[in-house]
Amino acid sequence: MRLRIEARLNVSVHWDSLAKVFVSYAHALDLYSQAATEAEALRAIESSIKLYLVTATDLNKIDGVFQRFAERVPLGIGPEATDSRQFITILQGDGCQVTTTRIPLEAMRG
Repeated sequence: MRLRIEARLNVSVHWDSLAKVFVSYAHALDLYSQAATEAEALRAIESSIKLYLVTATDLNKIDGVFQRFAERVPLGIGPEATDSRQFITILQGDGCQVTTTRIPLEAMRG
């Protein structure tokens, strides 16, 4: 089965002076990664996000990921607001049959 993942997530990178590495963090999924340079730390967190989402989909645990995503990312209003364009899209299918699950922020909380 084919799998295509699209995600737009806010990521932060900071220098950890004790470990002497750049640490990258995706708050919406509570994922961390690290590397020697800032650019490598960004590539590392991107790889971590992809692996996390692919594994969750393969293990039929993606609904739990979407639930935690909805809990961690505010609606884009108020003092805790983040980039309201954050989303995760999972496209699955073989041949012509494709099902899409898209969780835009405005549809996540009722």
